[in-house]
Amino acid sequence: MKNHAMCFVPILQRAASDKRPIDKVGALYAGTIVIETAGPMRDMEAIARKTLADINSDLTVVKFQTFDQQIADRFTQERMISRLMTVFGGLAVLLATVGLYGVTSYTVTRRRTEISIRMAIGSARAASL
Repeated sequence: MKNHAMCFVPILQRAASDKRPIDKVGALYAGTIVIETAGPMRDMEAIARKTLADINSDLTVVKFQTFDQQIADRFTQERMISRLMTVFGGLAVLLATVGLYGVTSYTVTRRRTEISIRMAIGSARAASL
């Protein structure tokens, strides 16, 4: 079968001069069919495939998706960027925490002798810092 460009043309917009049978008109190709239900249905894909096969056995379902899956597919890049920003933000917080701990530890280590002498002399804790 040869691939060729196709588009959907409503039956009412079909040229009056076109006398071909409606099922032989390639321009009436529908790339997407939307099925709206009142709520989630079990085995909806199987029902849709069987119904389309009953209408015309040449119809092929290439992809069957729920509306939620379609929306999820549209936002994969944004979701990936959001997750990357979360990871990098977590790394930044971790590095900042380690850095603050390091600076505080270094300051206390350098002043340990001074703090010990002040405590031995009897100064109050608030005054020793």
